[in-house]
Amino acid sequence: MRKFIYSLIILAVVAVGAVFYLWWQGDGVINLKGGNTISKSEQLPSSENLTPNPAPQYQSPVQNTVIKFPVFNYHHLGPLPENADENRKAFTVTPEIFEQQLKYFKENGYRAIYLDQLIEYFDTGKPLPEKAIAITFDDSYKEQYQYAFPLLKKYGFVATFFIITSWVGRADAFSWAQIKEMSEAGMTVGSHSVTHPHLDTLSDENLKNEAENSKKVLEENLGKTIDFIAYPAGFYNDKVIQAVKDAGYIGAVGVYKIISQSPKYRWSIRRFHVDNNLESITSKLIDY
Repeated sequence: MRKFIYSLIILAVVAVGAVFYLWWQGDGVINLKGGNTISKSEQLPSSENLTPNPAPQYQSPVQNTVIKFPVFNYHHLGPLPENADENRKAFTVTPEIFEQQLKYFKENGYRAIYLDQLIEYFDTGKPLPEKAIAITFDDSYKEQYQYAFPLLKKYGFVATFFIITSWVGRADAFSWAQIKEMSEAGMTVGSHSVTHPHLDTLSDENLKNEAENSKKVLEENLGKTIDFIAYPAGFYNDKVIQAVKDAGYIGAVGVYKIISQSPKYRWSIRRFHVDNNLESITSKLIDY
């Protein structure tokens, strides 16, 4: 009797195994009593679900590749003094005009990004966001903190502020507390040298000091890596570029009247100075 029971058990196990074998080899569906079904997809996870999505594959652009990427440059941003000379007028944008420009960016879908995203494109080929722009400020003027910074926050834009380190604390310039506040609010800080000389006229020793010490002072005070330098007045040469590389920057910006960028100009990223009118930017953004 016991052998008979064992035989029945063995037959039952074999039968169940055969059913599941046929199910696995077939369409993966078992019909149950009452019309319900069980499919393989309900029993075992799909291999597709276990495989992570592959990372996007980019290709670094060749050195002569040219793309459009407007980098806007501001200096004085505040009310124009009554006794302003022609130079001050040329380098001043009033808060009212600046807000018009930011509003234009916002309403037309332009997106302010960081300069290191341009470097990432140069290095990896990762494309910039659609309608990307960059906003930059030179010379550490306190009025940039008073007028530009609140408007940038109001419209949700980021910018890069290039600091002349020996000017910090002057009556007309940023304090360290103001620079830190802007940095912590998402603004980027870069070097604009120690004393704002024409770098291409300096001795090797003085050039090294302007490039390295400005970076060092900023990093010590902010606790962040400083990646970019803006050449004072846009003056540079091959010796200046080498000094900037040796100091540990990843890119540098100059002053131009064009919005085209190229990997071969990594050490002289094109910027153009914004004038005190809306057309100063809209004329550069045609078909972009």
